[in-house]
Amino acid sequence: MAKADSVHSTQAKVVKLPVPRFTFKATVIDEAKVLATYDHMRVYVATCVHMLKMSPKEMKKQVAALEALEAGSPEYVAELIEEIKDCGEDFAILAQFFDSLVARMTIVHRRLI
Repeated sequence: MAKADSVHSTQAKVVKLPVPRFTFKATVIDEAKVLATYDHMRVYVATCVHMLKMSPKEMKKQVAALEALEAGSPEYVAELIEEIKDCGEDFAILAQFFDSLVARMTIVHRRLI
């Protein structure tokens, strides 16, 4: 007869560590510049939303139309792609602003400072 495997129950000890003192410094931000940057990128957001809703066939037509519009500049679509990529990177930076604010507000809300 094979010995049945037994399940062992253990209790973990809760170890309380002293809470370190959290702190942060006020950040200097050029609010007008930040707002102007993201207001300017509104058109890229609208373009992104519009083009993401396209099927491959529709997007091919759109890209062809953009290429025809700028016939004198065959790199136009490639440049537009780079601008959209840069816009995405700028929004990643904005996401870091939000993450920082969440962390700071959480610290204050939990009365850690």
